[in-house]
Amino acid sequence: MSTTTATATTDSGVAEVAGAALVGQEGVGVASSPPPPPPPPPPTDSLFTLGEKQEWVLKVVSGDVNITSTSALDKHVTLTSNHWARLMSIREQIDIEAKEINRHMRLLAYSAHIGDRYYVSVTSRYGL
Repeated sequence: MSTTTATATTDSGVAEVAGAALVGQEGVGVASSPPPPPPPPPPTDSLFTLGEKQEWVLKVVSGDVNITSTSALDKHVTLTSNHWARLMSIREQIDIEAKEINRHMRLLAYSAHIGDRYYVSVTSRYGL
């Protein structure tokens, strides 16, 4: 790396400009610029309302997903990002099964394990 200094005379006096250039194998100067600043981190908190009646609140805090009922605060779940990813990977099948329940085609339509002690089930007998 070589450093170059240039001096220029202006009406208001003498200005000195210093710069650096990288010199390649063939002696050609290559200008270098500082790296761009890193992008800002993604937000750690997000809030969404879910459901036709907006009866569920989904809140993402530091990677955990909290889902809470607005009508019954004792109905809630907190999922890790891995559990949430697994739930999202089967959401289409959950939707299909829920539609079949609504058409009264089956009583217990679907059950799936999403990790650790978490299971998803779609049933018409919930709470009976």
